[in-house]
Amino acid sequence: MPKATSSAVHRVGHRRRGHLVRDARYRAMSDWANSLGSKARERFRCRRENGRYVVPSQYVIRNVLIRIDPSDLDRSLQRWNETYGNKTKVSPSTAKSCATPSTSKVIKPTL
Repeated sequence: MPKATSSAVHRVGHRRRGHLVRDARYRAMSDWANSLGSKARERFRCRRENGRYVVPSQYVIRNVLIRIDPSDLDRSLQRWNETYGNKTKVSPSTAKSCATPSTSKVIKPTL
């Protein structure tokens, strides 16, 4: 059996790094969702259990996002933002970090 070439090894390593980055993004989304208050969870239509709104797990969020058509997701998020976006109070410093794509800060709007 032939040895793996360095380019093949590089491609595999690149794929692994890509998965790690995506997994970190799903984890960040899950962390953000878990930080939401009750009213925000209600607006996102989270499941209600024992009088509390429960956020889906990181894996449920990942599986849903993988299956959704990106253009459908974009339209839905735009509609949600039109409906609820003005109700969310965001400080100027948070708004600035939202506009900066290279930031690594977790954005937690005040509800």
